[in-house]
Amino acid sequence: MGFSQSSRVLEILAVGGHAVKKGQLLVRGEDEEEVARLELQRMRADSTLNVDKARKSVELATLLYDRYRQAEDRGATNKLEIDRALLDKEASEIDLGLAQLNQDQEVIAVRLAQARLDRIRVVAPFDGIVETVYVDVGQAVAENDQVLRVVDTSILWTDVGVPTGQTIELNLTLGGKAWALMNLPGEPKVYEGRIVEISPVADSSSNTRRVRVEIANPTSLVAGVTTWVRFTEPTGEWASRIVPAPSVAPTAQTASTASTTSGGDAR
Repeated sequence: MGFSQSSRVLEILAVGGHAVKKGQLLVRGEDEEEVARLELQRMRADSTLNVDKARKSVELATLLYDRYRQAEDRGATNKLEIDRALLDKEASEIDLGLAQLNQDQEVIAVRLAQARLDRIRVVAPFDGIVETVYVDVGQAVAENDQVLRVVDTSILWTDVGVPTGQTIELNLTLGGKAWALMNLPGEPKVYEGRIVEISPVADSSSNTRRVRVEIANPTSLVAGVTTWVRFTEPTGEWASRIVPAPSVAPTAQTASTASTTSGGDAR
């Protein structure tokens, strides 16, 4: 993640390894000017003085027009004065509409000012953990520079290059089961997952198709380790090592992808 425009880092509110919540401010750029502009725009948007004034003008013009009409019934005025009062009333109604339009524009301008401010701020896009902060306070940061990285490992994704023929023979489908062996210390365990993506196009150079397997991670396994994947249920001693998937898999907006060396074991 980074700024959407060049700035200088003013404050770092995140530390690597700390959990963050969606919308939490993590890094601020030089935002004093944009904060002041946003505050000023909110004052304009919250003020209804122009609309109130225009509404009173309509009330006054309407009152005068009604009085002229009453005077007309008594023969105390002429048609020119009545027409002028009517035009004043209609013009004041137009002014009220313009004031309301300007007020609506001021409200929209608040969103524009907020968007400008957001360009030099980094907030957490989802609940997760700060993996790395790449900048220091005072550092100049360009638009494309990395500022920090946030990860969510509640779900792990692993992309497997499965031989095209095996994807057809095994009839792999979305939602189908898969089993993953991760290169972690301790007694080997096979984690049950499910297929969430199957590429409709094969890679002609390797004659494989990309299959993405999703594995729920309630125990916070380390992401990014080498993983071997198979699409038939393990038997024998490996059957006792299976860790079943949770009955209700957690949802996440993103997931860390484990590096995969398997070619799609179909044993």
